[in-house]
Amino acid sequence: MAVVQFKRPAKVDDKSNGFAMNSRDILKANWYKNINARLVYIDLSLRVTHSKYETTFNGNKITLQPGQYVTKLENLAKSINGTKEQARNALIILEKHGVISKYTVGTQRNKCSIITLNSNTLNNTLNTHCEPVQKGCTDVVQHTTHTLNNTVKQEEYKTIKETYVKNDNKNASALLVRNIVKSYNESFPELPSVSKITPGRKSKLIKIINDKFTVNGNPVEFKTLHDWEGLFAYLQNSDFLMGRSSDWQMTFDFMINSTNFVKIIEGNYDNK
Repeated sequence: MAVVQFKRPAKVDDKSNGFAMNSRDILKANWYKNINARLVYIDLSLRVTHSKYETTFNGNKITLQPGQYVTKLENLAKSINGTKEQARNALIILEKHGVISKYTVGTQRNKCSIITLNSNTLNNTLNTHCEPVQKGCTDVVQHTTHTLNNTVKQEEYKTIKETYVKNDNKNASALLVRNIVKSYNESFPELPSVSKITPGRKSKLIKIINDKFTVNGNPVEFKTLHDWEGLFAYLQNSDFLMGRSSDWQMTFDFMINSTNFVKIIEGNYDNK
């Protein structure tokens, strides 16, 4: 693998955290095309510990080995300026491609994840300290940064996101649509299931996802799978929509019709 090479500046602050190096071959990896997987990988490669490290996180006493980092999904989402769903999907992608492995510790209340950058990736990403040599960097630094200057990190993320945000939003919306349909079919086994996501259905769903509603003076949005699961739980209480009061039953197309959707969330089909 060809490794990115740096030369250390003539004057180096004694408090310098060194460099985190990456193989150029990562640019060719399929997972690297996903913006959130890339952001999570960058964040992890800068945060994993370089040596055995004992810490307490979320009430759990944890011993981290080289190349590991402990976090919660919501913290990881904040670090990439994204949602929990985006962070979760990014981890799934990285784990599927063997870039990371992870396991969970703690109970439901104090649960957290220990993430490991796998060794073949770790060898090319963990902190190579760059001395002013002619042929690039060869010495491994025995010091790894646990934090990155927030301003620098945010600027790096901003640059990446501005470049890829359109494609990423498109991919994120498509994934959310698929998850909504899957959750709908699972939530309403008694109703006609959705067998195909047509362009028309996708368009109507995305319109609802991007729209903002107000019910009884309170703002209501349907931008996450959790929002839709809450709606499905609400709909299950309606005898009319579920077909318990007549032979008619709600269909998916009925629900996502813009006029019907507004009536649904305004309570027009609640039990009287």
